[in-house]
Amino acid sequence: MKKKYLIIGVIIVVILAVIIETPNKQTGPIKVGFLGALSGDLASLGDEAKNSTELAAKEINAGGGINGRSVEITYEDGKCSGIDATSATKKLVEINKVKIIFGGTCSSETLAAAPITESSKTLLFTSWALSPKITVNNKFVFRNAPSDTSGAKAIADLAYKNGVRKISIITENTDYALGFEPVFIDEFESLGGQIVDKESFNTDNKDLRSVVSKTLINQPDAVLINAQGSNTGFVAKALSDFGNRSPLYGNVFFSDTNVLKNYGSYLENGYMSEPADLDSNNVKVKNFVSSYEKSFGSKPQYLFWAAASYDAVNIFAEAIKNVGDDSIKIKDYIHNMKEYDGVLGKYSFDKDGDVVGIKFDNKQIVGGKVQLIK
Repeated sequence: MKKKYLIIGVIIVVILAVIIETPNKQTGPIKVGFLGALSGDLASLGDEAKNSTELAAKEINAGGGINGRSVEITYEDGKCSGIDATSATKKLVEINKVKIIFGGTCSSETLAAAPITESSKTLLFTSWALSPKITVNNKFVFRNAPSDTSGAKAIADLAYKNGVRKISIITENTDYALGFEPVFIDEFESLGGQIVDKESFNTDNKDLRSVVSKTLINQPDAVLINAQGSNTGFVAKALSDFGNRSPLYGNVFFSDTNVLKNYGSYLENGYMSEPADLDSNNVKVKNFVSSYEKSFGSKPQYLFWAAASYDAVNIFAEAIKNVGDDSIKIKDYIHNMKEYDGVLGKYSFDKDGDVVGIKFDNKQIVGGKVQLIK
């Protein structure tokens, strides 16, 4: 009888061991989603985000997957629009049943997606969207692109350091720009600077004569162009057409490849702050650029941001390898990650899911190219 109970006890122990065994025994593909601007004015950003995400997944799968499981990605076009991003996110969560979404490439996409992913305990990881509002009260949202809290403060500090005391602001009515503006204003005014005029315009507004004339009437020491995509250059041209001679300051879109190509002369000598350049001699950076070029026929135009997208997939691969694909466990793992050593360098995440360890550099447009201000 004792032997019988002993055998039963052993069987129970074995069954319990199987039930609570490590997540390494989970099976089937790991389904994740991608949300980004794959059409429209900022499609070049979305395409590079998609390519980098795809490259990381391809390499993971070629290496045997994550604990033997392949990564499958469903791509959705958020069109840099809150409305389209809402529909795309609902599809990914409700129909595709993903628990991880990489994106969006625009703040408007990410801000629209966050309430949906938060309520469903789906992880949302952006490597491009910079609005300070994104990680506020969102426990399942992470980003390895630094918040524009840092960027807006950096450019305000630079303007004041350069002797600017009176500045006019032209802001595009987008979630990204509207997140940047108040941080810049608070920092600039705290230093002793004055906002002498503040104008705004809608994305589809192609007549800026009224906006520009009001901007310049108070004779500012400088003008802050706070827009995104081609509208950054469009505003710069409008200012030039009205005879502006005040120096220009702006956000990360001053260095956008397409903006410089089409409007570089109007941004000449303009100032901006953006994440520090990657070390071109770093082996990880070299390997990423080489693999990207081999896969897609050209080097990434937006190296930092593309590398951030690539890192993001690998961060989740590490998390899933260690704790399985439960979104709550992944969230806790990333929050407690001491340091990730990726293409971007070494960094971690704070309690709000924002990246720690990525700094901004001040730069200037000289000869149509972006140069570091030393």
